[in-house]
Amino acid sequence: MEPFISIVGAAARTKYWMETYNSIGENKVPFEVIFVGPEEPKFVLPENFKFIKSMVKPSQCVEIASRSAKGNFLCHIGDDLIFKTKFPLDVLYKEYLSNENENAIISCKNMENGVDYSGMGYFFPWEKSSPIVPYSGIMRTELYREIGGTDRNFIAVMHDLDVAMRVYEIGGTVIRSNVFLEEDKHKCTVEGVGMWQEYGANFDRPLLESMWVLDKEKKILSTKRIKKFEPFEDNELLTKTQGPKGRW
Repeated sequence: MEPFISIVGAAARTKYWMETYNSIGENKVPFEVIFVGPEEPKFVLPENFKFIKSMVKPSQCVEIASRSAKGNFLCHIGDDLIFKTKFPLDVLYKEYLSNENENAIISCKNMENGVDYSGMGYFFPWEKSSPIVPYSGIMRTELYREIGGTDRNFIAVMHDLDVAMRVYEIGGTVIRSNVFLEEDKHKCTVEGVGMWQEYGANFDRPLLESMWVLDKEKKILSTKRIKKFEPFEDNELLTKTQGPKGRW
């Protein structure tokens, strides 16, 4: 298939958007960027950069962006991330082609202040006996839609890990590439509060574990999802938050 990658995400920090966009660079693989969030940029976006305004919660913004994607591959990304590898989309797509499993997610490696933190990229962080989970990266758009997209019970984070686990459930896999994405901790807050601190630790991570963990102490996971998957509904998707919403 001819590749076309849709880079999608929930985004509220407009002043960083072009830094993220420019870090993608000039790849042979064509791409578009779709950001969804509450703040409209006060500058002209590139032709292949689309903004959709919505006041709903971050996980729902991701779903809106994903449903708007035209590409046959999706890459979920945050606006506090910068690609540190040249031609990252070309590298990710080449890795996908070299893999025999069409239901693969080709993940990036996370970096902070120039340090490789990909060693923590497992369902149980740093626990290499647990499944590899993605840090952005690409997957087939059709696969994302086949498994139902994002679960509406997540508020802000961890929903991508649930997507990965549902990919594993149907025989897919997650492969870590050599593309580095760097997170800037100074950027990753909204109104001075990070999404992990506000919702991840106390809500989204426990929710994820309730869906997949049989024994947390022994780090035993279920190969089948424990809780029923609940997709977002089309009705009022852009205007009304569905499921738990926090302050949105």
